[in-house]
Amino acid sequence: MKKVVAKCMIMVLFCCSLMFNFSVQVFAGESDIPFKIYVDGLKNNNEPNVIISVNEPMRIFIFDEEANHKLTIYDHELSEKELLPGILLNHTYRITATTANGDFYTGLFSIYDKQGSDVVGALLDVNRVEQSMHTNDDTDYDRMVKSTKVYEMEKNDSFKTANKLFDSVIYGQIGTKSDKDFFQTMFYEEGDAIFVLQDIPAGKDFDIYVFDANKKQIASSCSTNSIETITIKEVTPNQWYYVQVIGYNGSFDKDNYYALSVKHQPKKTVEYGHSFETAKVATLLNEIPGEILFKGDSNFFKFTPPEDGIYSIYTKGTTDTYGYLYDQNKNQIAANDDKPNDLYGNFEIRNELKANTLYFIEVRHYGIGTGKFSLNIKKDEEEPIDTTFNNYDNPTEIVEGRELEISLPTIDSQYWLAFTPDTTGSCLITTTGDIDTYGVLFDDTKENIIMENDGVFGEKPFVLANTFIKEQTYYIKITGKEFKDTQNIFNAVIERLDMPNDPSFAEQWGLLNPLNGLDANVIPAWKYSRGDGFNIGVADTGADYNHPDLVKLDLSLAYNFTHSMKDVFPTNEKTSSASARAGHGTHVAGIIGAETNNGEGISGVALEANLVPLKVLGSRLTDSDVYTGSIAAFVNAIEYCKENNIRILNCSFGGYNPAVSEQEAMLNATDILFVIAAGNDGKDLSINPEYPACYYHDNSLVVAALNQYGELASFSNYGGPTDIAAAGEMVYSTFPNNQYTYSSGTSMATPYVTAISSLIWANNKGLTATDIKAIVTNKDNVTTLNSLNGKVLSGGSVNAFKAIVSDYSSVSSRRIASLPRDIFGRDVKATIKYYKDNAEIDEKTDKIIVKFEQNVNIDEFIRTLSQEHNFDQIEEVDYLKLINAYVYAFSSVDEADKAVDIFNAYTEVIYAEPNYVREVN
Repeated sequence: MKKVVAKCMIMVLFCCSLMFNFSVQVFAGESDIPFKIYVDGLKNNNEPNVIISVNEPMRIFIFDEEANHKLTIYDHELSEKELLPGILLNHTYRITATTANGDFYTGLFSIYDKQGSDVVGALLDVNRVEQSMHTNDDTDYDRMVKSTKVYEMEKNDSFKTANKLFDSVIYGQIGTKSDKDFFQTMFYEEGDAIFVLQDIPAGKDFDIYVFDANKKQIASSCSTNSIETITIKEVTPNQWYYVQVIGYNGSFDKDNYYALSVKHQPKKTVEYGHSFETAKVATLLNEIPGEILFKGDSNFFKFTPPEDGIYSIYTKGTTDTYGYLYDQNKNQIAANDDKPNDLYGNFEIRNELKANTLYFIEVRHYGIGTGKFSLNIKKDEEEPIDTTFNNYDNPTEIVEGRELEISLPTIDSQYWLAFTPDTTGSCLITTTGDIDTYGVLFDDTKENIIMENDGVFGEKPFVLANTFIKEQTYYIKITGKEFKDTQNIFNAVIERLDMPNDPSFAEQWGLLNPLNGLDANVIPAWKYSRGDGFNIGVADTGADYNHPDLVKLDLSLAYNFTHSMKDVFPTNEKTSSASARAGHGTHVAGIIGAETNNGEGISGVALEANLVPLKVLGSRLTDSDVYTGSIAAFVNAIEYCKENNIRILNCSFGGYNPAVSEQEAMLNATDILFVIAAGNDGKDLSINPEYPACYYHDNSLVVAALNQYGELASFSNYGGPTDIAAAGEMVYSTFPNNQYTYSSGTSMATPYVTAISSLIWANNKGLTATDIKAIVTNKDNVTTLNSLNGKVLSGGSVNAFKAIVSDYSSVSSRRIASLPRDIFGRDVKATIKYYKDNAEIDEKTDKIIVKFEQNVNIDEFIRTLSQEHNFDQIEEVDYLKLINAYVYAFSSVDEADKAVDIFNAYTEVIYAEPNYVREVN
């Protein structure tokens, strides 16, 4: 077995600059990358101590690249160095790092043992190809461990420490003469097991032994061939078997490797009488013997009644049975578990049957008794029976793509279906026919409702849809609403929906969550709405309109309010977290509207909506003095949206200081739906407010962030006005310079809700902004999650399909009751001063926003004010038409700060306030 020695320190990574495509760098020792990963000794259990250290403060995120759900390993703000917990040998991890000035790094790394000597790192590039490695020692690194192989764990030298052996081939090594490798496996049904030991180097001699659950040897093989096999006949299900591999004679030099695997061949079932096709003939008054041979086996019988009537079908014997009755098309029409007062649990079905019509009977059992029984059929006396059907205890299996005929004899009947998909994906469930049906989708407990529906847009049949997880069982209850007097027959069908062909769609767990199905349920919503040219504004840092997945950005409407120009992605903008090239706005834009089914990158949510980048955040240009801070730029953007029929505005930003001008502008835009990020401080907004989220406007929709497990993300704000949650942790989207990356924040959750709101509004443009908010956040239209109870007002996360197919006619505009709305109180100027004096210097700019009383001669007022107070500079730089206010620039932030107090001392001024900075969320 391989051993790990204590002294080793080699690390390898590759980085991605914001300005360039992926480039791979392999190095050891010192590097210009501002962090490093290395091994510093071993723990007591021979596991490596993996350390990460940084040269400057940065956010580090590490997750397990090989786990289906991207298991988080590490997520911290780091300023020095720290131990990385949970790092395994022979495992691939992804690291992303963002520095304070916006530099971004990402890569894959793996730490593993080579040649039984040192723990070293191996770089895997973006295609998972191992790169050449430069080291400063003379260790022999000829044997390269690939990420596609599974190696034995470091300690498996006894029965107690045996490694698990199931589907994967395990690669092992015999290190010394006394070395023995142990493995354990289990089989879940009867059959034969074949153990295979192969890839044995020429001239080597390995022995393999097999033990039962009591660790008693039951087989062995000793050979000098390159492959050895042992076959165990008729293994016992659900018990452990152990395998031991040892070397023999001269098998202990450096090439002593092997590959071990196990195959299971299930026992063949007895065919006659154990399927529909081989069903035995059953007749009246004759007992027909049957026997259940193994777990999962069934006995099938066929019966043709000689005349119409009510028949009893039942078993006798000491076996606990349950039965199913099918029509000639193999559709289940009745089922029963236990006959009343029967000591052994035999079933009895009483049903009305038609003469000269073929029926099938299936008998199963619970595993209690001998498995033997006798089937009996007799015609009952003509007496009325309850024809109400309810197969709750024995739901009918339904598979996708095949219609299942169903009959509901009475209005009180319930027909239950069980659906177990063989692959994970999005499916739609409905019925065909004239019957008005109602459907309810349950999880595997039959208790928790995933969705219920009684029709879409006035159509009668129900429609259910969700992301369904492979091999997990779901239940569907179908009832009728309006019945005919004669036949109430219809078909149920499950349709699997196509996934987009974008190669990185699998990374977008917010659209399809393979872990648990808790996603935005967008894929089935696309059958009913794709956005239809609906205008969406993205108030952000700007977007990279040259990105191949953002080619449909509307540049004719796009505008840069920060620099008063059309270009929303200026290349001469100084670097900061709010600059266009830092990528925040590009990432947000991709979530909403990335080109879908173009065979490249990712999929957007609003497939055919019209996406308009509006730059309201940013830093100064290198060659221009034109610059407007966040509040004034945002107010101008709101006015622009009103003038250009942009009815939804995504606001993935915020700040700690309220602004009268911002609040007033939003109040004057009731026709716009503001979708706002809740913020990333992990705090209750009712106690620690952020703005514009906390103005409590009826046309504002505030969004928290959810992780892939259906929990509120640790960084997400909540409470107060927070309406709903959406995917916001490790969201994969577009990034400048043709890149894609993961990012986390309420900024990433907000565009999901924005895009879904546009899908609903595009279907009915007569609705109002508050109507759309009411539909999206209605408790019946969200995915209810216990983790969000008391955290968001709707109690759940956004669900596109449920919202889109809901009944719009029942919508009533929603107003948040009993929540604070009067942010500034009676003395607005005093409140402005309080926030201004407590704000940090970097939250303010050298500009202020001033609103005057009517009939004030503003030019004369400014001239007099300037002379009396000796301002170095006072210049009008903007007029905010929407709120009838002015923006004035001063020589410094301190001068602007002083000016607020001076302006507010005059009765001619309604208010003066700082032009606060807003930050990305």
